[in-house]
Amino acid sequence: MQVENEENELDKKHAEMLLKNQCVHRKIIKQTVMTSVYGVTLIGARDQIKRQLAETKLFSHDNLFVLSNYLAKKTIQSIGDLFKVQKPLLFN
Repeated sequence: MQVENEENELDKKHAEMLLKNQCVHRKIIKQTVMTSVYGVTLIGARDQIKRQLAETKLFSHDNLFVLSNYLAKKTIQSIGDLFKVQKPLLFN
């Protein structure tokens, strides 16, 4: 339970950093979304997003890894949620 609370606090901190710098836009996650149909892994998604975040020059090297990992998890999770909703519609 404590580990889960710590993860939620970290997620909140990462989200605040990204929102504060207003850097989450289409270009940051587009490649990850487009390659999801080819089975992009979390590591691949993280690397793609990290490259895009690095181009913004808003974050330190240490923060790039943490923030790209956070965004990759959220992006892949969102895509998974979308497919869960769409799958029943395909078979009706």
